[in-house]
Amino acid sequence: MRALLASATRHEVRVFTAQPVAPRGDVGPGTGADEFRGGVLAAIHLENGKWRVLSVPRDPWLSHWHVITLAAMLATFVVLTGLAWLVARRIAGPLAHLAEAADATYARPTDPPIPIDGPQEVRRVAEALTRMRDRLSATLTTRTEMLTGIAHDMGTPLARLAFHLDALPPDARTAAQSEIAGVRAMIGSVLDYARDTPPRSDPVDVAALLRQLIETAGSRAALHGPEQCIMWGDEIGLKRLFSNLVENALRYAGSCEITVAELPETVTVNIADRGPGLGDDIALLFEPFVRGERSRSRDTGGVGLGLALARRIAEAHGGSIGAENRPGGGATFTVTLPA
Repeated sequence: MRALLASATRHEVRVFTAQPVAPRGDVGPGTGADEFRGGVLAAIHLENGKWRVLSVPRDPWLSHWHVITLAAMLATFVVLTGLAWLVARRIAGPLAHLAEAADATYARPTDPPIPIDGPQEVRRVAEALTRMRDRLSATLTTRTEMLTGIAHDMGTPLARLAFHLDALPPDARTAAQSEIAGVRAMIGSVLDYARDTPPRSDPVDVAALLRQLIETAGSRAALHGPEQCIMWGDEIGLKRLFSNLVENALRYAGSCEITVAELPETVTVNIADRGPGLGDDIALLFEPFVRGERSRSRDTGGVGLGLALARRIAEAHGGSIGAENRPGGGATFTVTLPA
């Protein structure tokens, strides 16, 4: 380029570049040329002794066309993101309400209505869920009425049998009375599990309730924790929940330790014993008609509804119940309830 400018101007020329030149070959007959990158500065020595400076600035990193294109792409992205957020919110909002309503459904007549709003597809899902809940509620109502009728019809012959027991010898009468009492207890357990009535919401002192339960156990049960532990719940249901767990511990282990821990948001009750443990199928213990003791004898346990009923009561209060084998032998049942 220096030779090209010198031949064109017939003057001394000096050329400065921002980056080294890269040979590119001839651009004209007999003329060597270089490829320049970046800014170029050329100085021409004129006849009067002065220098004329010619400069070509470096190409900008972003040209005007690049700036316009990137701005248009950014604006398009912002608009599309806003539209996508609005569409997602319109769909996600009704879905969240639908999920909350589904979690609060227990197939009871007192269940809150399922909101039917949002896009057409979400409304169809809500309507289908409402119809399913109604069918489930009708089925459960029919089941409860059937069991109640069976229990009522069985009560009459049981009463007649109890009346005829007076004619038996004392030993036979005592055994027959024990069997009748067992049958009545079984019927009562099945009815309690089938009714599944919603819990009340009253202030309940869990510590005082547990002290009442262990009064009959005497030295076989020990209670550790605060003197008072207030929570909102159904006192009758909570008493049944803890009495089932304490009775199981006393039946299989002979003694138990109860620990109450009150946290800002939860109340935790641990019932630990030194019995034979729970075996391998711990999760199945809370299923209906499943017993940890497999003999099915009435002398060693009930009908397998105590733990199932305890889990139902805990979940109806918004809590949970779990069990695990205790290090060194025995078992621990943990009930967590919202404070």
